[in-house]
Amino acid sequence: MSLIHALIQPSAVPANRNMTIIVHHLDKSRSLRILWLLEELAVPYEIKEYKRHAETMLAPPELKRIHPLGKSPVIENIETGDVIAESGAIVEVSFFSGRP
Repeated sequence: MSLIHALIQPSAVPANRNMTIIVHHLDKSRSLRILWLLEELAVPYEIKEYKRHAETMLAPPELKRIHPLGKSPVIENIETGDVIAESGAIVEVSFFSGRP
């Protein structure tokens, strides 16, 4: 079991809370910081995992459809349609402005 999967236990999300945040996680990225933060704050979320190209280490085309540079982490708020990239921006905008 990977560290990411160990962090994400179905029981961690209360049954009465709806998941509105999708975390687009690229392996070997700073996404783990955002997963950790969401877990600590008990914010329900869904994770979509992406694998880097084995030779070039670039993000796959699927992630580039979410963020044109293939950056990760990216969070997507499915209620508002907001998409925010980069761990520092996610923390600042989502958790200090009062709206994910």
